[in-house]
Amino acid sequence: MPVTAMPKRYVFLCFACNGFGASSRKDSITCSPRCRVRLHRDPEAREQLEFVRDEIGVPPGYYARSMAARALAPELMENCRDVDAITDKVFEIACRMAKETQ
Repeated sequence: MPVTAMPKRYVFLCFACNGFGASSRKDSITCSPRCRVRLHRDPEAREQLEFVRDEIGVPPGYYARSMAARALAPELMENCRDVDAITDKVFEIACRMAKETQ
């Protein structure tokens, strides 16, 4: 009996509902079709997406995955005095990863 490997799953934080989602795509930013529609209709969520994409210059999928990692592993942040420096480091890594894939 042949065995096939399961596709890789990426965990991310949804831009529309701030809930967790899982997808086989690296660039997923919403957890469901309902949230995808909400993202297009909600000006505040749309503004956050545009800020990440345009101002910071990080692909939204990378940002969503890094925020999920931060939310799922808060113990990594407890010992840090400067959480903003960690966040800046996450953005730096995400930018480097984005440039490598282009």
